[in-house]
Amino acid sequence: MAAGNRLLVGLFAFAAWGQTSEKVFYFTHLDTPQALQEVTNMVRVVGDIRDLSPDVAKQSLTVKGTADQIAAAGWLTAEMDKPAGATGPRDYPFNDARAPLARVVYLSHVDKPRDLQEIVNAARSVVDIQRCYPMSRQKAIVMRGMPEQVKALGWLIGVLDQPAGAQPGGAPPPDYRLPEEDWSYTRGRELVVRVAPLTTIDTPEALQETVNTVRSIVDIQRCFPVSARKVLVMRGNDDSMALVAWLLKQLDGPAGQGTSEFKIGGAGGQIAQVAFVNAATVESLVEMASQIRTETKMARAFPFPPQKAVAMRGTADQLAQAQQVIQARQGK
Repeated sequence: MAAGNRLLVGLFAFAAWGQTSEKVFYFTHLDTPQALQEVTNMVRVVGDIRDLSPDVAKQSLTVKGTADQIAAAGWLTAEMDKPAGATGPRDYPFNDARAPLARVVYLSHVDKPRDLQEIVNAARSVVDIQRCYPMSRQKAIVMRGMPEQVKALGWLIGVLDQPAGAQPGGAPPPDYRLPEEDWSYTRGRELVVRVAPLTTIDTPEALQETVNTVRSIVDIQRCFPVSARKVLVMRGNDDSMALVAWLLKQLDGPAGQGTSEFKIGGAGGQIAQVAFVNAATVESLVEMASQIRTETKMARAFPFPPQKAVAMRGTADQLAQAQQVIQARQGK
């Protein structure tokens, strides 16, 4: 009988621990359908809460969940229901070993929703933090992850939250090195996060062409533009960052002449090369790059119209063949 009583007590305790309840949160400053939907989506993603019901007419959000979930929803909604101009980072702990820390960071110099979304897109991939959500009305980013992920994202936001145009004219910020013990799963020791300011590349089209060229020549996929700040946000290892620095010097400088090379080394003795050519039109530059790929069997040969250049990566023999194609097309 005693054993049966203990079993019943245990079952009731388990039920109480897992039981859900309901609470309605009312808003003072979130007074549009868009703002209410935005905060609903954020609470669902960051708080990992599924049962949410917004009510535009009542300016409210009904939350059903455990006590921990309702407490988290209360903190998140209170942070979002503030008058404009809120400042500083704010933290909230979660009882979840996989993502124990939430943080709200309010930005001072990012005014457009598109710019805020660009920062979030870069952050999600570069820092490996998927619970990262932009809140346009509050000019805030809400995130949740491991403490080192949140710390790294805080650094990145701090670098990017500057007045538009401030960074390209000044010294580049120092790299952020991710702690290896927390990113031990990464391939190729991709522990270096860099924000690279650009000087002469100043259109969205040129910025995207730069991203495409960097990704292909450097073999680095974590490279994203933040247009309003004229920067590239990227992550790689020390060798790839050295190649990035050389390549951007060629692509983002004054108009160049001749050919510049960077010896990558490794298997096959790979070399990166930027050849500045006398292409009369963008079409002729594209045709030149296409002919180089066909005749040299070198897959990485890309036109870069802003500099009238072709960026390539291959062996010494392939690059020598590429020079023959260039000279033939230019009548030399």
